[in-house]
Amino acid sequence: MMENEINETEPLLINYDRRTDEINIEDNHQLIESEQQQSSSGQSLGFWSVIFLTVNATLGAGLLNIPYSFDNSGGIVFALILQSIHVLLVICSLMIISFGTKISKVNSLQNLIGYYCGSSWSNLCACSIFIYSYGACITYLIVIGDQFDKILEFYYGVDYYKYWYLHRDFLVMTIAIVAILPLCISKDISFLRFASFIGFLSTFYITLLVMIEYIKLPSINAKIRTEPNRWTDIFKVLPVLTFSFQCQTSWVPTFAETKNSSNLRIFLMIFFSMFICFLSYSWTALFGLLTFGSSNIQKDMMQNYDPRDPFVAIGMVLLIIKTIVVYPVLLYCGRIVIEQLFPFSDNTQQSKRRNSIRITCAIIWVVTSATLAIYVPNIGVAINYLGSLANLFVFILPGLCLYMILFDERQFQMIKHEYGFLANKSLILVISTLFISYGIGVFAYSICLSILEIVQEQMVLEQHTFY
Repeated sequence: MMENEINETEPLLINYDRRTDEINIEDNHQLIESEQQQSSSGQSLGFWSVIFLTVNATLGAGLLNIPYSFDNSGGIVFALILQSIHVLLVICSLMIISFGTKISKVNSLQNLIGYYCGSSWSNLCACSIFIYSYGACITYLIVIGDQFDKILEFYYGVDYYKYWYLHRDFLVMTIAIVAILPLCISKDISFLRFASFIGFLSTFYITLLVMIEYIKLPSINAKIRTEPNRWTDIFKVLPVLTFSFQCQTSWVPTFAETKNSSNLRIFLMIFFSMFICFLSYSWTALFGLLTFGSSNIQKDMMQNYDPRDPFVAIGMVLLIIKTIVVYPVLLYCGRIVIEQLFPFSDNTQQSKRRNSIRITCAIIWVVTSATLAIYVPNIGVAINYLGSLANLFVFILPGLCLYMILFDERQFQMIKHEYGFLANKSLILVISTLFISYGIGVFAYSICLSILEIVQEQMVLEQHTFY
């Protein structure tokens, strides 16, 4: 057990002036120093451990949907250009968050937002993190159920449902309680650096699988879309990209367990993490479309493959393992929000109560999310909704933090000391405005796109029912 466990139940106490919504940072200077001294002892997450954790938390259900989304937005070329721009913005976002975390010494994104933007924005961020993390957990459990359905159909045929112990609902609930729940009751996520390596290898296998199947399967002269039907279709990939590259909520607690990282080291950790994700998504989209073509690719890429192929079956099993490993990271981010409602002291009695609340929270979270995953087996629209909410973490809130630094001379001087000529107030204003505007625009577009897809699916269902 690491000595420097993330103290998620004792967040940084920041004094808010609610009339002006400003943060009195100076009053918390001694508290920050004490936290820094407390965290100076103990082990630290290594360079590659941080990368494994970040990649593992980033690559998820978006990997299955990315080929369809790339094609739906006008083809692989347009999507790759847009993805490249998007990744550069995500890297900048993570650098902003890293700098803020170094100064504030907080261990959660909502505390970071509270440090710079005030209690109102912190509460909004906390609620959004809870909703996003919970929704993502449901989505991942749906993915687990889908993989079990395909594997069992191969071994037992289409009538496998006649066995109660092979039902989707029973298997999803069993996996959630037996495999996922034990990983969710720990105080911190440092132990996941070993499990995340397994998840990393699982993702690598999935990306390798699409190339293997492209070589193995007979050529069908698949036609790939080269341009969008309408120029506005290009932006259909944005919600999926935002969802697929969202790691800000888990980055703060992960980064909090590193020690004395230089700016270059921080940048390299972020760059390699995002570069691995970029290659994984691009590789999967390219070979998925080359294999099946625009007319056959489905929203869940694994639906296109034959589960009787042993390589595909192994990929499905590894996808289940990878999803199991990602789940606790998301629950940890959401659990911090709940545990901050119970600020206990460090005495033995309060520590026992804190542990019981943590375990109870994990049990309720896992059981309820598994129940909803059983009755809401559709990840298509869910990804768009989660992608719209992810804009708050990826662009809007980091941009707002950067903007608030302009009004704090002490913070600005620290940036100037760290980044030199890059710490220009005009440049900071432009970057923060760009992040906020871009995030709001993509958020609104994603919500509208999700609503439109729901309406269209409902209309198609009604037409089939009528005829």
